Amino acid sequence: MRLIDVKMRDKVWFIPETCQSCMNEKIKEEQQREKTNLIDRREKVLSLAEVGEAYDNASFENLKSREGLYNSIIWSKRFADRIKNNSPEKISVVLTGTTGNGKTYLASCINNQLLNLGFNVLMTKLPILFNKMSDYKVTQDILNIIKDLDALIIDDLGIESFTSKRLEWFFLIMDKLVNHKIPFLITTNNLNQEIFHFSKMTNQDLLYSQRIFSRIHGMCKGSIIKNEASDYRIQGE
Repeated sequence: MRLIDVKMRDKVWFIPETCQSCMNEKIKEEQQREKTNLIDRREKVLSLAEVGEAYDNASFENLKSREGLYNSIIWSKRFADRIKNNSPEKISVVLTGTTGNGKTYLASCINNQLLNLGFNVLMTKLPILFNKMSDYKVTQDILNIIKDLDALIIDDLGIESFTSKRLEWFFLIMDKLVNHKIPFLITTNNLNQEIFHFSKMTNQDLLYSQRIFSRIHGMCKGSIIKNEASDYRIQGE
């Protein structure tokens, strides 16, 4: 009996030639299953996304460079390019600067570009995640979604009100990113440990805030970038 080899899911199967049609059918079923899983995973990611309609068409091609913005553009493109090219040297970036100077637009440029290329990217704000992390199971589901991302973009870090539970959740998110080497980009008006502080913090709360701050800095060595551009809303640009 003549055997033929069929490759499926990185394995080689040796089957009787008369069974080839059966195997072809199984391959189609497996491909459809993978496609369905991909769609389900994408829908779960999008359910956590928070990108305003104003940024639907944000792109580097449409971006108008302004004084003080150049360095942030360079680092934003570098962040996206390392992911697009599947570089082993992926980077994480923090963009800091005054309100309205283009940080969210740059983050949206990255998000739109990578999504259009089929990458598994989530751009969101922490309050969106916190509002969904209602119990242990949901929290674990969200952490598993984050674990499978190609990149996470957290917009406007510092606008949320932290509590003991929220600090713990954010620590779990950052720990997941670090442990699985998932690149992230954060936009914030000001990156300092005080943005995680609130009244009547316990020693455990302080420890979480220190660990979060340490993980951000550890992943963003040399890539905490000050956006020097002015507020385009006030300038009327």
